[in-house]
Amino acid sequence: MEYLSLQPADEARQGLRDIAPILALLGGRLKERDSDVSMLLDALLSVAESPLSSESVAAQVTAEARDDTPAAMDAVWEEEQVKFIDDNACDSTAQNHQRRPCHNTLISARGTA
Repeated sequence: MEYLSLQPADEARQGLRDIAPILALLGGRLKERDSDVSMLLDALLSVAESPLSSESVAAQVTAEARDDTPAAMDAVWEEEQVKFIDDNACDSTAQNHQRRPCHNTLISARGTA
């Protein structure tokens, strides 16, 4: 919104039209929860001259299963664990191959063997 407020009017309207489906869906969900904030999203859609509104997605929003429990919200936003290598890819022989003994390094650095 801040970025769009700094753009010329035509570009700002186009930016709002680009996100109109998101604004309408959020507005519909807020309207279902009797939130007055839904009017703000409808006003943005009006400024964007979009045919969408919170009313236009009412059927979709009504069909959604609502679950506001913390467990349900965590499940929606939970990220999948990232693995960079396979758990079995580095066995003990591969790890030993990459180790250098410190004792030999110190001796060769002093010039004594």
